[in-house]
Amino acid sequence: MSLSLSFTQVPMLYAFRLMTCDEFYKTHEVPPPGHDRCAVHEIEAETARQVTLVGTSTTIVGVMNLLLTGYIIKKLGPRFAMVQQTFFPVIRLMCQNIGVMVGAKNGIIIIQTTQLICLFGGPAGYMLVLNTFISEVVTPSQRTAVFGKLQGIIMFGTALGYLLGGLSGDVFGIQAPWEIALCSMAFATLYAYLFLPYVPPPKADVVSEKRQGLSRFLGPAKMLAPQRWRLPDGRVTRQFGVPLLFAGIFTGVLATGYIPTLIQMFSTIKFGFGTKENGVLMSYYCVIRGTFLTFAFPHIIDHGRKWFATSTFFNPAAARSSPAAAEAPAAVPAAAAALQPPPTSRRARRVSAAEDMEAAVSLGLEDASEPSAAALDPAPISGPADGQASTGHENSAFDLFFLKWSLVADGLLTGLATFCSASWHVFAVATLLPLASGSASAAKSVMIEMCPAGQKADALGAISLVEMVAALSTLSVFGLVFSELAEVGKPNLVFLCNAAVAVFASIMLIGCRFPPEGSERVHGDDDDNDDSESDSGNSEGSSQGVERVVERVPANGK
Repeated sequence: MSLSLSFTQVPMLYAFRLMTCDEFYKTHEVPPPGHDRCAVHEIEAETARQVTLVGTSTTIVGVMNLLLTGYIIKKLGPRFAMVQQTFFPVIRLMCQNIGVMVGAKNGIIIIQTTQLICLFGGPAGYMLVLNTFISEVVTPSQRTAVFGKLQGIIMFGTALGYLLGGLSGDVFGIQAPWEIALCSMAFATLYAYLFLPYVPPPKADVVSEKRQGLSRFLGPAKMLAPQRWRLPDGRVTRQFGVPLLFAGIFTGVLATGYIPTLIQMFSTIKFGFGTKENGVLMSYYCVIRGTFLTFAFPHIIDHGRKWFATSTFFNPAAARSSPAAAEAPAAVPAAAAALQPPPTSRRARRVSAAEDMEAAVSLGLEDASEPSAAALDPAPISGPADGQASTGHENSAFDLFFLKWSLVADGLLTGLATFCSASWHVFAVATLLPLASGSASAAKSVMIEMCPAGQKADALGAISLVEMVAALSTLSVFGLVFSELAEVGKPNLVFLCNAAVAVFASIMLIGCRFPPEGSERVHGDDDDNDDSESDSGNSEGSSQGVERVVERVPANGK
């Protein structure tokens, strides 16, 4: 699927340049042979505008495709959604083959118009389905690393698509990449239908079940709002960690989302790269990034979490832990077990047997003997339960730390592209840029940890929604900036603008943090005042006898 989607990316830039060039010389005198007749500032600027337009239209329908895919996942499951995401691109590629054959202005219009088919199937929904698959089958502590590995595998497929797409366009003609991509996408559709395992639609929590119709369809958009938490002193406040996280993700994608396309257009203008050279460049870039995400990134996360958990500078909770404090809970369970009534008489808030086991682990509710009877005590005294929850929260704290500094590194490395004065400099930049990857995987893990466990699909959909809107913005903003700079002969300055925005994204994330330890999540239908707090335990079980879980931030956690 990744190979098929990327197969036409490099040839499309070159095809747009040729079609713009053909349209330009319909009204201008053709220069004498001996040099590149398309190497004209007006043609280069118009090509950049047309590429920006097709990218903008693709992103707009991609946002709607994202919402539609999230709804289909909830209703019919990930496998059906994946088949849909592969079938409609087959139709799109059939239409775009006609556009390439027509050429000139009409060919560009056909390609731009057929991108609207991405509403029903495209890369945005495809990525959401993949992330939903992963979030359902791995434990919370493995999410960040597995998200990185998944992105790395996608990069390998993308690299192969860039390489073969560029080579096929150079060897067999500009029409060949669309024909090969059509066959490859048809194979991906059959594979998804025949071999992908069936995963039932994710079970929504009680709050999500109350939303119907348009409210449920727009579930990812509702995740952008601030969250209400009850602090240890009883006050209910709004925590803005989630909105700040989304703002940082948006600004980060705004800074870096258009970099691969900008590098190709810059190389074409500055060094005369064609489909073959750009294909090799993008393939090399994706291989380096895929290798980093697949092999190096998981080790960075693993060792970084261990270091962060023991660092008193970045993690003040580590300074409060002492050998005496660590040994104290060992003596408590024996006495506490004698004082506690049977679990059925004290634990009023339970996770039903139908709840996903992974959701129970992420909330610290795992019961080793009977998962169906796992419950959250309002005043937990069990050491192991707190320990399990604390480990997950400390993991997320490092992921947030990694996210902030990876954006700083991304900005600095992107700024190096400003100084490219030879073709090999572009390959050097393509080697360094992937070393700042991983921010997207870390952001997904942090977002899932910040949101209720029963709303993982909505959380992933919200991140994808923000990324799509940011991609739309970066196409509009930096596409226009690049075309203006290319018109005055200074296209390299666009990378300096990208670097400044990336550093600004890391600054925005400074205020993003988790709620204080000991806090409880307050759902939308809970009452803020202290009077209703006393009978909240009774009201939580009023919906069809299902008792809702209130998430708690344990001691020594965030």
